[in-house]
Amino acid sequence: MAIALALRVVSGLAAAALAALLLEYYGLAGPPSPLPQRRHMRRPHPAPGSGDRNIFWGLQISDIHLSRFRDPGRAADLEKFCSETVDVIQPALVLATGDLTDAKTKEQLGSRQQEVEWQTYHGILKKTKVMEKTAWLDIRGNHETDEGALVTGQRKQSEQPYDLVRTLHNVHYPFSITRNPVNNEGTLELELGDWKDNRRYRIFAFDHDLFSFADLVFGRWPVVLITNPKPLLYSCGKHEPLERLLHSTHIRVLAFSLSSIASVTVRIDGAHLGQAVHLSGPIFVLKWNPRNYVNGTHNIEVVVQDSAGRSQSAHHVFSVQENIHLTFDPLASFILLTDHCILARVLFVLIVLIQLATLITFRLLVCPQLKEPPGFVSLTSFSLHVLSKINIFYYSVLLLTLYTVLGPWFFGEIIDGKLGCCFSFGIFVNGHFLQGGMTFVVGILQLVFFNIPLMAYLCWSLLQRCFGHNFRSHLRKGKYLKIIPVHLLMLLLYTWQVYSCYFLHMTYGTLALLVSPLRTWLTLLTPVLVRCVWTLKSAELGAFMVQLKSHLSS
Repeated sequence: MAIALALRVVSGLAAAALAALLLEYYGLAGPPSPLPQRRHMRRPHPAPGSGDRNIFWGLQISDIHLSRFRDPGRAADLEKFCSETVDVIQPALVLATGDLTDAKTKEQLGSRQQEVEWQTYHGILKKTKVMEKTAWLDIRGNHETDEGALVTGQRKQSEQPYDLVRTLHNVHYPFSITRNPVNNEGTLELELGDWKDNRRYRIFAFDHDLFSFADLVFGRWPVVLITNPKPLLYSCGKHEPLERLLHSTHIRVLAFSLSSIASVTVRIDGAHLGQAVHLSGPIFVLKWNPRNYVNGTHNIEVVVQDSAGRSQSAHHVFSVQENIHLTFDPLASFILLTDHCILARVLFVLIVLIQLATLITFRLLVCPQLKEPPGFVSLTSFSLHVLSKINIFYYSVLLLTLYTVLGPWFFGEIIDGKLGCCFSFGIFVNGHFLQGGMTFVVGILQLVFFNIPLMAYLCWSLLQRCFGHNFRSHLRKGKYLKIIPVHLLMLLLYTWQVYSCYFLHMTYGTLALLVSPLRTWLTLLTPVLVRCVWTLKSAELGAFMVQLKSHLSS
């Protein structure tokens, strides 16, 4: 009866926690839905045609990470970008969006503003006189401050003031753009690949209020951007006059290269449509009748060749119908639309509940008599019974799991000159509480790569004790291929735990290293607990040893 009640309590807690987390972010509570409004009629004109007005273009570069210690090519290529690329494309503005400098220590473990990196950045702008050629707008990122911004001006979810996980989550995905996951305005959130490692940049244009863009690799020419018809995948009916596609008279292309443009060839659905003619500057146009393409979707391809023989193509799917939509790549949508902080929180809670449920269940269950030759499952179950029935190991693992959830992980200098405590659910610093997001990722890593393996290692060691072995004798029984890998794996994970202490020290200083129960103290106590497994002499352990030996002898 007690066992059934305990199982119900644990199951109820698990279901309640999961439901609370889901309802908090996806539940019924929320702002009321706005009343349906009549769509404002927008003028179909001026529509894209043969003129060179009502169009401007710009460039975006992101995550430059000029570094004092790493990859001097970032600065050299940025200087070339500011001179050569900007000179050729002649943008109306350039957006440098975040992480202009690396702001890391030499070991790349801690954050520190390096004055020489800012001097390098300012020196490039001054040397190339780029701010005299165009409007250069730079936005600070998380490596310059504790806040960053995308083109949309919204804070990156990855930019939590917790350097320990920043390098894990601040990943630059090769997916360019997706629907904005923050609101339901039908806007687009730009996510540009980085300059730091990939030398990516973006050209964008507004042609008669229709937005288009292309993500490019630095140094590849020609540069091609089809501005009309614009891509269907990135159409924003609420914010763009898409009616102008149907009333347009010309296909419009921006083409740039180090050499003069020799030809601009246009194909639609594989059929050759003709050669676009040069209008002015980088603008090339080709007369078309969009009413020939009113049904369904179509594919446009433009091939540009310059006088030096270099060629580049661009293509996308378009439609002149307003009620047709395309879906994004599933992987890209998952990466950019998923709130990974919530996902990490749910996984963290589930892992903790599973581990607690396992411990408590085996603590309450009566150890059954072994009735057949013990296999892997029966021996695993037996070892869990041994662990949960011996108080010192049961309460040690239980306390470690609960402390990972509730206790402060460390106390130290979270921000320069500001002390604080870090928990799984957030950070207290300078009298303020910052709600946890990526801290749950660190908690998952701690559980998966140390807490749970330590529990499994203790179970395995206790099982060896029940077979009648001590540490020396179990090494002499000859099954090295089964024994040595277990110890080596645990040693490897213990090394990871030691390294995390070093990482903590380099990131947050000596105080954080000394006052870190989950890192430093646990690292020191683990050998004590392991030694206790191999030297413990207790009545409970003796009873399990007798039970297993009697079963094996029978």
